[in-house]
Amino acid sequence: MKRVLILVTSFVILLIPFVFEPPSGLSQEGFKTLSVFIVGVLWWASQIVPIMITSIFMITLFATLGLADSEEIYSLFGSTPVFFLLGSFILSSALKKTGITQDIALWFIRTFGKNSKKISVSFALASYFLSLWTVSHGVVAILVPIAIELMNCIDSEDNKKLMKSVLFSILWGATLGGSTTPLGGARSPLVMAIVESFYNKEISFLKWIALSFPITVSILVVSILVIIKTTPQVNIKVTFQGGKATDPKEKFTVAVITLTTVFLWIFAGDKLGIANIALGTVVLLFLTNVITWTDVERNVNWGIILMYGGAIVLGKMMNETGVSQWIVNITGIGSLPSFFEIVTIIGVGIVLTEIMSNSAASLILAQLALPLLGKNHLSPEAMAVLISMITGFAYILPTGSPSVSILFSTGQVEFRDFLIYGGFMTIMSCAILLVFVGFWMFAQG
Repeated sequence: MKRVLILVTSFVILLIPFVFEPPSGLSQEGFKTLSVFIVGVLWWASQIVPIMITSIFMITLFATLGLADSEEIYSLFGSTPVFFLLGSFILSSALKKTGITQDIALWFIRTFGKNSKKISVSFALASYFLSLWTVSHGVVAILVPIAIELMNCIDSEDNKKLMKSVLFSILWGATLGGSTTPLGGARSPLVMAIVESFYNKEISFLKWIALSFPITVSILVVSILVIIKTTPQVNIKVTFQGGKATDPKEKFTVAVITLTTVFLWIFAGDKLGIANIALGTVVLLFLTNVITWTDVERNVNWGIILMYGGAIVLGKMMNETGVSQWIVNITGIGSLPSFFEIVTIIGVGIVLTEIMSNSAASLILAQLALPLLGKNHLSPEAMAVLISMITGFAYILPTGSPSVSILFSTGQVEFRDFLIYGGFMTIMSCAILLVFVGFWMFAQG
């Protein structure tokens, strides 16, 4: 019944531009684009189909409604960030196959985990560090089973409370690490692509990290203090082994390739292109026989690539038909003082990222925020980091992030815990982000 209702509503929304005149300030093409956008948001929020199918549907609508040439639309799938994302996913697949991510996580735990408080902190540090280089929810998927197995070996009355502390440590570390570099998930490359389509300006890997790293480290420090305060004191002897028995030569090869790739992204990304480096890495992984196409098929989420391409098309159409600027005009955000513009953007972003996937939320927020550039004294790079980061702060609802869903699925954490601890992290993260954005505005104004 729900699906039928949404489909009927969608049909009516798409029909409106053919029956009524467009609103003041919006062209006929913009009116049609707006109807496609509203239907996309409706489908994303209701999740009547997977988000990547919604993206495909919107692409077909743009071509069918005559808003753009089919060849132009499908050519957008060949954008630089799409291939960067593909290359980073395949590199992540190699790290997972060889067990390097697990080895690093267990090293953190064995090195720093002398008691329960240090165990919780070590999980936060491990998840943060790993999420700098690979998809954050993949890191959570690796660390949660390790944490549960380790906690099951501990005989303590505070075991349940300790389990919650460790699980939240993993979630918070991964969320922050995944917001620091473009490698932590699809959201950051998506925002980079939208900014590129708006301003014809590519954001370098190094510039992104320079803006994001101080923010996430500051939030991580505060969250670690909270973890230390809330984790019960239990002395632990860590004997848990885990890890994967993989050929040491394969691990060494993947480690060298990964470090070289990251080095080139940081110091040669502007000259060589981050997508070119990523694809070169893929070729090297296959030439050294450390990965097979079966591994790639098993570990790479191809649906994200489809969703990503559709999102880029939508963003470009919203900009070219004037819908993004029209939304800013009718909401009145552009008339607010610069600081309150940013506060509004952050507030809208937090709501969006809790009720839908953070990639979808970043796409919608970009349409609201990017037309404001120039008035609020932020550079395109700073605004891109702001959009990506605020839509990554999904700490409460499973609809916003696969990482939260993984914690929910353990049965070890109650919804009340997400409201309390996740709510605190949301407020604290936004406050720290706002301080940094205020500094950017002051420095650039």
